[in-house]
Amino acid sequence: MGGSTSSAQVSSRASSAGSSAAISTGSSVGGGSSVAAGSSSTTSSSGGVDPGLCARVGMPAGAIVASHCRGTNHQDITGVQRVVFVGDSITVGTPPTPSASYYRTVLSDQLAARFALQAPSATWKASNPLNGMPGERDSGDFCASAKWGARTDDLMEDNTQLEDCLPLDQRNKTTLVVMTMGGNDIFAIAEARAAGQTEQQVQALLDAMVLKQDQALAWLKEPGRFPNGIFVIFTNNYEFTDRTGDVENCPGAAQAGYNATWGDTAGLPDAVAWANARYIQMAVARGVDMVFMEEAFCGHGFSATQPQNVCHNPSGPNYFDLTCFHPNASGHADLASAFLAVVTE
Repeated sequence: MGGSTSSAQVSSRASSAGSSAAISTGSSVGGGSSVAAGSSSTTSSSGGVDPGLCARVGMPAGAIVASHCRGTNHQDITGVQRVVFVGDSITVGTPPTPSASYYRTVLSDQLAARFALQAPSATWKASNPLNGMPGERDSGDFCASAKWGARTDDLMEDNTQLEDCLPLDQRNKTTLVVMTMGGNDIFAIAEARAAGQTEQQVQALLDAMVLKQDQALAWLKEPGRFPNGIFVIFTNNYEFTDRTGDVENCPGAAQAGYNATWGDTAGLPDAVAWANARYIQMAVARGVDMVFMEEAFCGHGFSATQPQNVCHNPSGPNYFDLTCFHPNASGHADLASAFLAVVTE
């Protein structure tokens, strides 16, 4: 590892993989469990590492931060025979970004080369606007069941994204699962709060969201379900306001239905921070890896130029398209790079 981490914040892959679930629920939104930005667990002297990103990465005890700070390093990902993409519209990809720029397209080609897999077709790499899903589900050694608008309950309850791509006759293959999930839950919860739901009601919705995500990870890591091994990488959740809560800075905010500035205690950034603190707990408890998507996208949203912003970045490229919520080509490129970094370290 090239990153500097204290002994209290480092656990072995073996012990991490065998631990039980340890997500906490019920505490108030905004109460994270991360260390202060800039502490020893978030800095690295490795060449090419973004010091601003390392400073924004906060970790609970037990997590291993990869030297590049793009994600955790809980798994030695080797011998992959099949790759599965599940999740929401970030994973499917959305217009106007061309399908050749989707992170799923870029990453699948990189993984095919790295693990000598049969690459997916151009149809698989495209998005189908009629059903909000990839152009085809199965192609080569790849499967994708992600869908526009999907929420955490679509992994196993309202829909069956996991089982659709992981049928019994495919579970003998060493599998890598790649996932983005939770953003649609958070925005629905934020809308519920704006519509008048109480903080207690909002907290119950957030608790249900993280529980469903953890249940999906538990299903994937159930001993014996994948006899030749399974690796999982998922992202935490971003938002486009660079932690300001000022949704109206996005030019398309009104058309997208975002027309309010969230407050300090019930705001969008706080909901994202609360959920993300639980997501990293899941990664540690389940022995899987998490990409720090929020930390990487902060400073590349629509409020990045505000001087008082903790993610102030007056010259960096914007990572979001005019829907406000979806990544543009630059955002997809960064996300593909982050996933590959986690795979390769």
